[in-house]
Amino acid sequence: MDISDFNFGVSTALSPDDDAQVKNWLRTFNEGANSELWAKVEDPQHAAQPLCVAALDIKNQIVGGLLATTGFSWLKIDIMAVMETHRRFGLGSQMLQAAEQEAARRGCKYAFCDTMDYQAPGFYVAISLIQRLASFR
Repeated sequence: MDISDFNFGVSTALSPDDDAQVKNWLRTFNEGANSELWAKVEDPQHAAQPLCVAALDIKNQIVGGLLATTGFSWLKIDIMAVMETHRRFGLGSQMLQAAEQEAARRGCKYAFCDTMDYQAPGFYVAISLIQRLASFR
């Protein structure tokens, strides 16, 4: 068998059966390589759980939100945003602190924040997020 015996197709999605097959190959490999870890991954206590923090104004209207999940000792922050007119009042810091506290209560030891370098870089520097996430335990 040689590489020239194969064709490669690029698309936006695989068929459901092909998608399942590719995932099954990786799962089979991973389970064989580290069965203890994968047994834990399959345990429902490690399943990802939503964690949402809302900042509400005096009229109980949402003006900021943090959308995250916790699972398998990790806090994963997917989205955090504050209404433009309500920025620079400390809402982001308070939402992050509330998420960290709840994540710690849930047993999280690690944190990951998904962001782009143009999204509030001054905020992340000001609150020392990189150092905080590195020492989050």
